[in-house]
Amino acid sequence: MRRRRQAVRLSAAAAEPIRRDEIPIAERLVSKGLNPEQLFGRLEIREIIKDHVDELAPILRTAFVLRKVREYSTSETAKMLRVSEETLKGRLWRARRQLAKRVSRSLLQGVHAPPDHEYEP
Repeated sequence: MRRRRQAVRLSAAAAEPIRRDEIPIAERLVSKGLNPEQLFGRLEIREIIKDHVDELAPILRTAFVLRKVREYSTSETAKMLRVSEETLKGRLWRARRQLAKRVSRSLLQGVHAPPDHEYEP
């Protein structure tokens, strides 16, 4: 003789009150991480930024890569480049500004924005 599986009454389980210390199932099943579209978007933007970093003037590119990519401190980077911290900060500011303009142009071209529109940080 075969045993019959007992049917689970979902409506009864859903109707049960939720305890205060219990997290609703909908919240437990939601992923806290990025979805595939968000991950791809980040990779795409990272590639655009990398391409534009390569286009920076060597003096700006070196300062930016050491400080922001390799994450050396401001004083360490200034010592490596044999410049003052103020000089380094100026180079970083110029590098970020140029990157912001170039990346915004690249992203706006992808959405067919008017050519006179430019990002100003």
